[in-house]
Amino acid sequence: MHAIITAIIIAVTAATTVTAAIRKIFEVTFEDLPGGGLVCNVDFFSQPPPPATVDKIVHSALESAVLVDPSRDIVAMAFVGDGAMKQTQYSGALVYRAADKRIMTMDQYRGIKTSGEETGGYFVETKEDKTFEGIKPERRWLSLTLVFPKAPAIQEAYNTAVAEAEKAARKGLDVNVHVSIGDKATPTSWRQLRDPSGGYVFVEYQASTKTIKRLTKILKKIQ
Repeated sequence: MHAIITAIIIAVTAATTVTAAIRKIFEVTFEDLPGGGLVCNVDFFSQPPPPATVDKIVHSALESAVLVDPSRDIVAMAFVGDGAMKQTQYSGALVYRAADKRIMTMDQYRGIKTSGEETGGYFVETKEDKTFEGIKPERRWLSLTLVFPKAPAIQEAYNTAVAEAEKAARKGLDVNVHVSIGDKATPTSWRQLRDPSGGYVFVEYQASTKTIKRLTKILKKIQ
């Protein structure tokens, strides 16, 4: 359980008979971090609302926390029960940085650059990823997500992933490529494409060996 400093309990009244019953939908708690920061946890007790609604609730909770103490950095995250929400359930954690007095995404806070490219048949999101601050040795790599509007044939998915990995490899970094299905404009709709043999469609390029592979299987060697 989260160490609760302050709890804002949001409840709705459901009239079933003559007597009204109180049902908790979610609660917001705050937890101190070493170094003076604060974590704002939004905990849902049952099936959460749609992602867009969860995003608004998390943003609103963070804004309330900032009103209470704008001098501290604050991270806001959403949970269902004891587990963190998945990327298909909300857009992810938000961060208030006191020095800038603004709210931003976790990627923006970490300095992760993201770009998108429409190829015609699918959309490519590229993230210039890196290890979290303080982790040594520091490492940088590219994370690509290929988003198809509908599920492609498995061989087509792998051929496309390998081609995009080879293209991205020109930057000299390791590359991870995932294949997903969904609406390119709505990241919470992206579902990873499953491989019938097990797991998901995924390839990686290792700059040190100049190979593109899935797990232990080498798919292509780049000269």
